[in-house]
Amino acid sequence: MEQRLGYPLPKTYIDFMKKHNGGVPKQTIYPLESEDWDDAHIQILGLFSIGKRKANARCGSLGRTFWLTEYNYPNILIVIADTPSAGHDLLFLDYRQLDSEGEPAVVHVDQEGDFEVTFIASNFAQFVAGLVEEENFFAQFE
Repeated sequence: MEQRLGYPLPKTYIDFMKKHNGGVPKQTIYPLESEDWDDAHIQILGLFSIGKRKANARCGSLGRTFWLTEYNYPNILIVIADTPSAGHDLLFLDYRQLDSEGEPAVVHVDQEGDFEVTFIASNFAQFVAGLVEEENFFAQFE
């Protein structure tokens, strides 16, 4: 599969997928530095799995090739999570930005914002560790 994707998947991502292989986590909010609640987080609907049988799997019908051809996302990224925007912004592993262990950064790419790339986390493990539950996050803005 990594040959088909064009990039090696990070060990932390593979280990996580061996346990969960995609789906919707309890924690779906990744807080960002901002005073405005709308800009202070990224919300995910779920994490994409490894494989090709599920539609949203890395090599499935709604996997990497779909996002590159249908939405014209850059070919330097591997999509890992979707957002409530129905494909107009997604989270990716960005192989242009590697951490000290050689793992790609997690970035947000906004298709409607001319594919603007926003750094989210240094690697997949940091991203997953930073996720919080929705009600806990939004309670701070009440």
